[in-house]
Amino acid sequence: MNQEIYSVGIYCRLSLDDGGQGDSSSIQTQKMILEKYCNDNNFKIYDYYIDDGFSGTNFNRPAFQRLIKDVENNKINLVITKDLSRLGRDYIQCGYYTEIYFPDKNIRYIALNDSIDTLKGNNDIAPFRNILNDMYSKDLSRKVKASIRQRSLQGLFMGSNAPYGYIKDPNNKNKLIVNSETALVVKYIFDKILKGYGAVRIARELTENKVLTPASYKVKTGDTRFLRYVEEGHECRWSNGKIYKIVIDPVYTGAIVCAKSQVVNYKTKKSVVNSKDKWIVVPNIHEAIISNEDFERAQKLIQARHIPRRKVEFDDMFKGLVKCAVCGKRMTVSVQTRYGKQVAYYRCHGFLSIRAKEKHWTSIKYVDVYNIVFERVKEFFKLFKDDNKLLELVKEKMEKSNIDINYEKELGKLDARINTLSNITKKVYDDYFEGLIHHETYQDLLKKYHNEQSEIKEKYNLMLLEKNKKDDYFEDLNKLKQTVNSFLDFKVLTREMAYSLIEKIEIDSIGGFKQPKQRTINITYRFLKIEL
Repeated sequence: MNQEIYSVGIYCRLSLDDGGQGDSSSIQTQKMILEKYCNDNNFKIYDYYIDDGFSGTNFNRPAFQRLIKDVENNKINLVITKDLSRLGRDYIQCGYYTEIYFPDKNIRYIALNDSIDTLKGNNDIAPFRNILNDMYSKDLSRKVKASIRQRSLQGLFMGSNAPYGYIKDPNNKNKLIVNSETALVVKYIFDKILKGYGAVRIARELTENKVLTPASYKVKTGDTRFLRYVEEGHECRWSNGKIYKIVIDPVYTGAIVCAKSQVVNYKTKKSVVNSKDKWIVVPNIHEAIISNEDFERAQKLIQARHIPRRKVEFDDMFKGLVKCAVCGKRMTVSVQTRYGKQVAYYRCHGFLSIRAKEKHWTSIKYVDVYNIVFERVKEFFKLFKDDNKLLELVKEKMEKSNIDINYEKELGKLDARINTLSNITKKVYDDYFEGLIHHETYQDLLKKYHNEQSEIKEKYNLMLLEKNKKDDYFEDLNKLKQTVNSFLDFKVLTREMAYSLIEKIEIDSIGGFKQPKQRTINITYRFLKIEL
């Protein structure tokens, strides 16, 4: 492709923080400015690449990725943006594209308003503009988070769309008011739950009665964002998951619930789910559809609900808690008649599918599991009479599980390395523009530090998540102690006790038909998430 004849890719970007959605006036302004520049310079426009509503801190944008694909296919050889901030606000990534990627692909890049043109070599200011754009995004992210948290604490609704059963107040978008039409469905669901109905049965009845699902109702009322959640011809197909999502939401008691998730990094925008103790719950903000008493009762019924077996009536106290330690699959009870008596067994359903390969035979009498768990729980309760003994045991288990890592120290090392790489990258910029290093060396170093920084940031985010889990351990221990205290004088192990205390019961294999019948049974208690 002759470099004197340019095939131009016009790239425009506007984030939600910049204001506006859709093909907004700001996008139109960018297109108008860049079109005029191309016409004045006799540049042929190959295509427009528009990312409207996408942050500049993340380069995984659909139009930008399409532009890169066209670069790889030699369809364009000139990329033009209104300014550097439209290309992106991550100064490392921007530097990578403008200083390494585009030159490697023989692509000319122009940031019009910043007077940057890679063909003319007038780019000394580019690294500093990239850094300023990055700092702008970081500062904006911090301010937005603080603002959202403060407004949430005041009981203002901050969601983009109202939960099913409510609509936003036309006079105040931060307040919810009852939707008389869908609130009837919410009341129907809770009424059925309180009468002992299961989620599957309720979902079936709503489907049979042709009641629109929450997403279908949103689409019906004009919200096209939910189209991707609606399958044509199945607008009224409810699932038990939809039922549970409604039943466990405190919003129906009149409370505003915020901070269910948080963004870990302002560049990746990756969010993680917060534990319930980190939620912001402000009660009595809007009109309740369900009373607090009925809501709490519904939660208990959901947790304790038992669906009887179709073939043989059997009360499985540990339903859903027993897992196969070999394959991880849930074990269920089957009842057999032996010598005129019915005997219940837990069996692994994954056995048949991998029998030849794994040779595991996981089967155990229900009464054996009950007796073992009963004795273990009694021993477990004894620990709570001696806090020091319990604390030592928990610490020992945490060390064996590699949980007791000095996260503050490790995160400090990673953070220091990130800062060091940032400083090194800035130094590389300075040395290159002062002529102290060759262009090839500059490109190699920048690419090397860019890749290392990306890897360390990913490792930092993962370790931060693990640290948050560790920080919750001793807080969760107190919660477990409170639960145990409510059952201290127990004589018989009940379902309520089992579901309140136990996360899972893992049954190991006995090894095969002719091998010694030795097995290990591990109990993981709720809140602690470690085996004791």
